[in-house]
Amino acid sequence: MRRAKIIVGLLVFIASSACGAHQMSQPVVTPGAPKMSLKKGVTTQAELLQMFGSPSFVTTVKGGELWAYSNDARVNSAYGLGLLALGGGVAGSALGGGAVSGSYNSSTSSSRTINLLITFDEMDVIKDYTVSQLQY
Repeated sequence: MRRAKIIVGLLVFIASSACGAHQMSQPVVTPGAPKMSLKKGVTTQAELLQMFGSPSFVTTVKGGELWAYSNDARVNSAYGLGLLALGGGVAGSALGGGAVSGSYNSSTSSSRTINLLITFDEMDVIKDYTVSQLQY
């Protein structure tokens, strides 16, 4: 019986102490990427397609085109903590052994949206761009 309690207690401890984080999606455009790789008056649409892939939205504006990239990322994290305490008894006495276990589990979730807006001139070269980020 005592061995069964120990095994059950260890299994509870192992299960409850699992800890991990899992990211559901990874944004293609990070907040710092445009500043490091885009050059106004130099970078072309073809180069931008190689860097970030197809835009989420394209429209014509006065003097060229506007491309928009919008990426959403959701991060889910789960944390756990387990505790197991085993006590031994004295043989032939009224004092028996015992086990106490407990656990604490928590999870969090956050979302982030990154928007990149790029305007091109008539020659398909970047005229201007802006990056915005919303985290909630």
